[in-house]
Amino acid sequence: MRRNPSPAGHEPVQKNSIKTNLLVFVITCLVLFTLMEMALRVAGQKPGYAPIYAGFNRVDSLVVFDNFFTDGEGIFRANPEFQWEPDYRINSEGFRSPEFVPDDDGSVSVLILGDSFAWGKSASPISRAFPDLCAEAGIRVYNLGIPGTGPEQYAALAEKYVPRLRPDHAAVMFYLGNDFAAPYPMRPFEKLYHVTNAGWLYGFRDGDAYMTAQDAYDYYLGQNNAAAVTEASGNGPRSVLKKWVLKSAAGTACYLVFFQLRNRINASRTESGDMPEPVEKAAAPLSHTSGYLSRIRKVCGQNDVQFHLFIIPMNPLDAHAVISQDKWDILNAFDPAVCDSLTPEDYTPFPGQHFNNRGHEKYAGFVLKVLAE
Repeated sequence: MRRNPSPAGHEPVQKNSIKTNLLVFVITCLVLFTLMEMALRVAGQKPGYAPIYAGFNRVDSLVVFDNFFTDGEGIFRANPEFQWEPDYRINSEGFRSPEFVPDDDGSVSVLILGDSFAWGKSASPISRAFPDLCAEAGIRVYNLGIPGTGPEQYAALAEKYVPRLRPDHAAVMFYLGNDFAAPYPMRPFEKLYHVTNAGWLYGFRDGDAYMTAQDAYDYYLGQNNAAAVTEASGNGPRSVLKKWVLKSAAGTACYLVFFQLRNRINASRTESGDMPEPVEKAAAPLSHTSGYLSRIRKVCGQNDVQFHLFIIPMNPLDAHAVISQDKWDILNAFDPAVCDSLTPEDYTPFPGQHFNNRGHEKYAGFVLKVLAE
């Protein structure tokens, strides 16, 4: 049976309709993209700027704050003369703690050594951080936690304050995420960090080459800008595509959304077991870590102070949350107290990954339990 031929002119009309719809679609996309581009530029989105380092922001004019500084002993600490909010309660020696006076009221006392976790990062308000919650439970807390520091400063602070304060306990809050990192220089009056409106910028690079705040900003602008890194990465297909995408504010915003979405997908796949076990970060020297912890334990023993090594785990969703056996061997020599009840819900979202209020509450309970034992 023969089919009737299509009516005259039907196919050209259909083809014209497809072309018209396609043209309307393309024009609509261009208009939306243009509007998005204009809105993002008004909002301050810089074409081509997609930071890799989450703590760094591109700014038009660099502003340096004086809320932290390095003192004459090489200790990085808070500036007590800065106009801190009342919740911070910075004492006269530059720590987020009551004044350092020896325990004379018979209460149990603990000297806390640590970094931003001990400082109380991401607690809201900061007075809900685990050292503060321990103090609310009736323990006298000397909190020497300072953001961005590591075991080298913990040891220096222990040798200065343990003999002076003679607490019942000295607790090192060892964060597995970065306390195994190579030691940084502790030079008097040389800034460990420049605290700026662009973020916290390391004051040195290549070991001990110190930089001004502007030099540090320029350095990190190049190191942590995806567009700049891409420009130097070659001319492969992916690099060419990325260079093209990062030429507009809208393309840059889309790239950032894709980058963050990919991280979240990888994190959820890791949690569900769909991906291989996380790999460990690049190896860091271990001998200095053992040396710093030994110095703290030694000064505690000399002053009849109970030494504790508390472990702060990384967020289980962190792609580098695995710690190698040689690192655990270092820690196990100091009888570490490990909190094994923390879950991803106890941390702030990526890329922060500090304790949220729930995590601080849970960790305070863990610390109080260990001290009571």
